[in-house]
Amino acid sequence: MRTIPPDWVRQVWRGGTITTPMLGWMDGAAFAHLTIAGDGTASGHFLPDDVYFMPARPHAAPELDRITLGGGEMSRTDLDPKLLEDPAARFAAQLGAPTARLAWTGEAGEIATLDDPVSGAHADLQPPADGGWTIHQRGPLRLWDDAARALSTLLSAGRPHQSEYGLTVTPEGSGHGWVTLAGRAGTCLPSQTQPVESAPASRRCRWCAPARPRCAPAP
Repeated sequence: MRTIPPDWVRQVWRGGTITTPMLGWMDGAAFAHLTIAGDGTASGHFLPDDVYFMPARPHAAPELDRITLGGGEMSRTDLDPKLLEDPAARFAAQLGAPTARLAWTGEAGEIATLDDPVSGAHADLQPPADGGWTIHQRGPLRLWDDAARALSTLLSAGRPHQSEYGLTVTPEGSGHGWVTLAGRAGTCLPSQTQPVESAPASRRCRWCAPARPRCAPAP
């Protein structure tokens, strides 16, 4: 599942639980375990189990016809996209760029690509001979910039496992995410349905802009 169906939240009795695998378009997976509270909301952490299931067809990423490298704006970075070989990093990166698909290409699979089948945005990272990575980004979104902010936050937080993340969903289907680090709310999960600033104060992310929550410190 990519999202929790609101019907699940409405149909489970108070005190009941919802346990389901969740999978984003970068194949970052986590096992959600939510409990229905007295107000009808479902809330809980992801479980420590590393799981992978075939996604339900309505939640699967659209297929890409082809990937075209280069073009658009060019920049450089020292942040190694090979981090995305780590499931926890993919989970974090897809929160920053939730509609991006990750692929590896090149003769030795050395080129990382992010493509958004919804907006048509593209980013690729190629390793030049003098070190670092050359970035090309085009389209309405800067996919690598969004993913890199999430990855930088993940690294600064000590690379927490997915089980450090939590999720709250209302019966209407709106939701917000949160992370508990050292016993306090910290880094956020982006919400596509409800700004994090409207979340309860105890779960509110300190670092998210209301207009577009993302896992990154505010400047």
